[in-house]
Amino acid sequence: MDKIRVASAATALLVLVAVPACAGSGHPAGVSSSQLTPAQARKAFDRFLREFKQLQANRIDTSGGQLLTGPERAAQAFMHGPVGPPLTQLTGQRVYVPRLGGYPRWFVTVGQASGRVARFLFLLVQSSRRTGWQEATELYDLRLPGGFPDVSQIAVDAGGYAAAVSAGDRSLAVPPGAVAAGFSRYYDAAASHVGRTPVTAAYSSNFLPQALAGERAAPQYGWRMSDSLAPDNQPVYALRLSGGGAAVIFVTREPFGWQAVSAAAANRRAPQSAINIGAAPDPFIMQRLHARPVRTGERLTYTILDEHLAMDPAGSGTVRDFMEGKVVAEARS
Repeated sequence: MDKIRVASAATALLVLVAVPACAGSGHPAGVSSSQLTPAQARKAFDRFLREFKQLQANRIDTSGGQLLTGPERAAQAFMHGPVGPPLTQLTGQRVYVPRLGGYPRWFVTVGQASGRVARFLFLLVQSSRRTGWQEATELYDLRLPGGFPDVSQIAVDAGGYAAAVSAGDRSLAVPPGAVAAGFSRYYDAAASHVGRTPVTAAYSSNFLPQALAGERAAPQYGWRMSDSLAPDNQPVYALRLSGGGAAVIFVTREPFGWQAVSAAAANRRAPQSAINIGAAPDPFIMQRLHARPVRTGERLTYTILDEHLAMDPAGSGTVRDFMEGKVVAEARS
């Protein structure tokens, strides 16, 4: 399915990075020496990108070493190699740097590239001055229905800085720290009642229509598909939007399963259109896992860490979610 497949190229890039301030680099008057500036953010991203390209080319440790953390490192280790589309040259980069008083530090970079993937989002974290930059989240827009969130809504002040939003900000109808749990409840209610209106209508999802279509189509390919979401124990990152709301990055854990209900599961190869919506396991993943053919009655479960970008433009609780999933474990029963 597209949300866990490796894509081939990119068209635009959005990056969230946590980095230390650079001693001796110079700061404008009135800006603390511990505050990352937009100029420093651009340089930090350029250095990170060179190392990340080396990782993708398998020229450094394929486990990710010190360059990856969280879901990204877990997925890289499970797949025994790079996860996600390769990056090409970027142009027209813009940075969104929040005013932060300590570690971890993070900023957003947007840039243009080329290829069939419309844009990327990276969240990189540096927990202290002594640690390196680590990618924790990577999202990419595969031009699927629903589209990618409009990150140009991120607000920037006269000094060129964005504003971080705390996890418990009660000025929003749904504080950033509560989005993962609220979205998980919405998703599970909708996924368990195919074709019915979700009980939490204030949420919406780019992936849910695909999941429902996949569940309906799975039996014709010999499978019964099911999945559910729950918040994962990962930090939440949020930026203020121009309309007063927030863009929130968070992680959920998703047991995504298929049970073979007929011989078609082993004998019939599902078309790519069915794989893209999750109606059958992805042969690409199966091949990477060296998986043997399944038997009728057997259940295959992927543990997926879903990386989300949720946008609540006005802070009113109308939350539009974009998600990508990374497989980090596989089991048979």
